[in-house]
Amino acid sequence: MRCVADRLSGEPVTAVYSSDLGRALKSARIIAQPHKLEAIELPELREINFGRFDGLTYEEIAEQFPQDYREFMERPTQYRFPQGESYSDLKARLLPVFQAILSKHSQQTVVIVAHGGVNRMILSYALGMSSDNLFRIDQPHGCLSLIEFFGDTPVVRFINESYTSRNVE
Repeated sequence: MRCVADRLSGEPVTAVYSSDLGRALKSARIIAQPHKLEAIELPELREINFGRFDGLTYEEIAEQFPQDYREFMERPTQYRFPQGESYSDLKARLLPVFQAILSKHSQQTVVIVAHGGVNRMILSYALGMSSDNLFRIDQPHGCLSLIEFFGDTPVVRFINESYTSRNVE
């Protein structure tokens, strides 16, 4: 994340928003620091709520809950995690706050630090993709994607650029 922060240090960032969960918030603070900003914590930017499966590996879910695992694998974006959310719940929680960020920061550079499902949902929205195709977008840790808005029209400039000490400008 320090390499991402270095990459963004020359950009006119006016706000850094983050999930309030540990790893994302720590990353957001690293990115915000060169801009002398505070990361703004938003619980709406949290990852999908995996409910009863939170903290379990895919192997553990398959072993302990074989029917649920099968249903999730067959239709991941329609599946509701037991005691958790579905991807439509995530979308309903996320898109209003994303729209509010866009409205508040029109014509400004804003960073959002979140999680794989959240990032996929934002990118699928910007690309006009159905949420059913979320998993066609890879989301490795510590990457950077850029969406530029022209009015209400998003243009995805790049997805998943990775920065290391070797390729930071």
